[in-house]
Amino acid sequence: MSIFAVALSLILPMNLFGCADETPQKPQAVTPYAIKNFVNFVTNIQTPITVDSGAEIEAGYIIYEHLKDEYKNNKDVQGQKEILDDYKAQYEVIKAEQDRLDAEAEQAAARSRFEKAVERIPGEDKLTVGDKTAIAAAYALYEKLDAASRDVASVKSAYAKLQAADKKVRELEEEARLAAIKQKADEFVNGVDELTEDDITLASKSAIEDLQYLYDKLPDEAKEYDSVIEAKQKLDAAAEEYKALKDESDVKEFLKLIKALPSSEDITLDHGRDIVAIETLYENMSEEAKSVDGVAEAHKKLVAARNKYDELFAEAEKIKIQEFIEAANAVPLDIENVDITWFDVLNNASEKYWALSYASQSLPEVLEAVKRWDAAQTAFDKKGYKRIPMTNPGMALSGDNPPHLVLQLHENMLKPILNFYGVATLAELDNHAVLVLNVYVDGTLTGKADIAFASLINEGHILPNTAIVNALKALSATNDKIVSGSNFSFSLSVRDKNNEHIPSAETAVSASKNTYTW
Repeated sequence: MSIFAVALSLILPMNLFGCADETPQKPQAVTPYAIKNFVNFVTNIQTPITVDSGAEIEAGYIIYEHLKDEYKNNKDVQGQKEILDDYKAQYEVIKAEQDRLDAEAEQAAARSRFEKAVERIPGEDKLTVGDKTAIAAAYALYEKLDAASRDVASVKSAYAKLQAADKKVRELEEEARLAAIKQKADEFVNGVDELTEDDITLASKSAIEDLQYLYDKLPDEAKEYDSVIEAKQKLDAAAEEYKALKDESDVKEFLKLIKALPSSEDITLDHGRDIVAIETLYENMSEEAKSVDGVAEAHKKLVAARNKYDELFAEAEKIKIQEFIEAANAVPLDIENVDITWFDVLNNASEKYWALSYASQSLPEVLEAVKRWDAAQTAFDKKGYKRIPMTNPGMALSGDNPPHLVLQLHENMLKPILNFYGVATLAELDNHAVLVLNVYVDGTLTGKADIAFASLINEGHILPNTAIVNALKALSATNDKIVSGSNFSFSLSVRDKNNEHIPSAETAVSASKNTYTW
């Protein structure tokens, strides 16, 4: 039991005896219990007073504070109170001295920790930038020393060594920083020299852009180097030379394509892709190229062809809208009786819907027809009948007609693999590796299908819709989860013919070893 608990246990009976004193009775010369309790408690405090006497003395004051005022005036109480005060005065002197000794001991220990921390720091000839952490830790220990400790000779000596080590490490850091800047500068300068040692051609685009990016990332200090300033001037000249070549090539290609484009009177819907390709080329031409003689006049022909195509497209879209509405209205209303024989009518509505442009799909009359078709299609799918849509496997499409999946593969996946095998075309790559289409249904990997590299178009940027649909149709033969109405998503991976690792780890896609079971 603590001394405070003892004090409280001694206080409680005072109140009980106090109540007994209030009961009328014959006067007696009896000392109240509360007075006796206080007197006895002070008498029993261990002497001589030590640093451990604080709790007893404090308990004595607690008992005293709970006495009635009339009891505090008792001569015995007053006498013991004077003794208690004397004990307290002795204790405070002893405690102060002990605190001083404790503080001195703590400072002695702190000095020892600081000096040992400095001793562990290597000499200046062996210091490295990695010693920065140890130096910071030693500084932190020094901050805990008081003025007297910092004035000790051994501490002064250790602190001087610490400051010297700190200065040396800062110098090493600066040397390392300058060396890193020099390395980046040399990389840029060497890259420009390599670029300009041969003639600039249209194939120089990537190298020029890479060097421009590298220059932008250089520290300002590096950009002040004479070698970098000179290399930047050479790079700017190379970029201007490339731009002139690009403008010349773009103008020639633009005029060539315009010449091959029929006049607006002869434009048909089959010319849609040609028009888009020429428009894209024109949009990417510089203002200088657009101002070359003959380009503005040729562009008028392009605008006329676009207007004619849009008129034809709008007329054809009206027909497609009506065909979809008729196909949707042909779907029976007795959905409760849906079975496999409904396939043709549902598939027809599906093909007609996905043949529409996005704008047409949002028209009120189309949305109304979709309700009828979609309700029957949902019931058909819930029956578990397999059907892969012929034009839209539920994926994010490019918006072109016919739709296709747009990929970002050439630079980060295909180019490194082409370089590794030393081939120039995707068709040649099919002799060495396999492109794998990973199919996910509602976010869960459900199947894998081999896709020929040669099926990719536009330098591997596009995987046509037909390749995906054919893969889904093949997988659906053995996989019950590949059905219409599913939420499909896709990813691609690559493996070689022997299922061995393909070295593309340094690119944005890591094609690790995979073995597939079909």
